[in-house]
Amino acid sequence: MVRDFQDSDKGRSVLTADGTTIGHVQGVDGDMVHVTPETDLDTAIRQTLGWTAEDEEVYELPHSSVERIDDTGIYLE
Repeated sequence: MVRDFQDSDKGRSVLTADGTTIGHVQGVDGDMVHVTPETDLDTAIRQTLGWTAEDEEVYELPHSSVERIDDTGIYLE
């Protein structure tokens, strides 16, 4: 089981399961983190995450999308 998000997760990298960095945590709100995506994030990854709105600078990522959290970052399923 993946631990809950914590305030200390701010600034942590968010990565795909294969280790590609997709963004960084800007804030924590319960079972959701707010992520600033990498500027060169692949369109296919954005679509998979539902991060397709052009005018957004920060996107929400639910805890249910996380496979693990460790010292190097938050890894998605």
